[in-house]
Amino acid sequence: MLRQIRSDYSALDLPVLMLTSSDGTDDMIKAFGLGANDYLIKSCDIEILAARIETQLSLKSMNMTLTVRQSDLRQEYVQAKSRMELDRIAMKKEIDHRVMAEMALIESEKRYKVLYDNTPAMYFSLNTMGQILSVNRYGAHVLGYQREELVGRDIQDLYEPGDRPRFWENLEEVICNPGVPCRWQLSKLGKDGMPILIRETARLVQGVTGEKNILLVGVDISDEHINLGL
Repeated sequence: MLRQIRSDYSALDLPVLMLTSSDGTDDMIKAFGLGANDYLIKSCDIEILAARIETQLSLKSMNMTLTVRQSDLRQEYVQAKSRMELDRIAMKKEIDHRVMAEMALIESEKRYKVLYDNTPAMYFSLNTMGQILSVNRYGAHVLGYQREELVGRDIQDLYEPGDRPRFWENLEEVICNPGVPCRWQLSKLGKDGMPILIRETARLVQGVTGEKNILLVGVDISDEHINLGL
């Protein structure tokens, strides 16, 4: 009978307390071997029997509590693992999005740089003192310079001496009228000392860090004047 019970239920699921008239050691060992939880002689005190039964019931209750807690922990683990997986997927999507955005920005900057350097116009960025902060490759090429030779120089040095006072007058007008384009025609000197007539447009703009800069765009119109016989 005990062997059949233990084939269906564990000692924790269904405690079995053997109450027998035999006090033989062999019988006791056999009973425990078959899965009995406890072994008592019928002649034992009723209070001892009650205490033994209470102990087995308490052990069963504790086992049931542990089983429920294990089930809860398993469920919490599955939920936590699922949340972690969702977080991982969301984080991967966010990283992929940022990488794609960064790549798009880099590609956009590359395209802008190509356009900036190769547009057939001279682009200068100046501070309000007339110092050259940047120049595109085409602008430097028209004057016969490398860009590195122009950055940091005073732009007035690129004008013919007779045009420099007028240039400063125009520059002051630009500074006094933020955002308003000012236009003029002056002669710049190439690196070889030859004058180049330039039609220029300038405007005061605000830089990315809040500083005031001057954007100066020029077009070589020497050929126009030659064709007109001027």
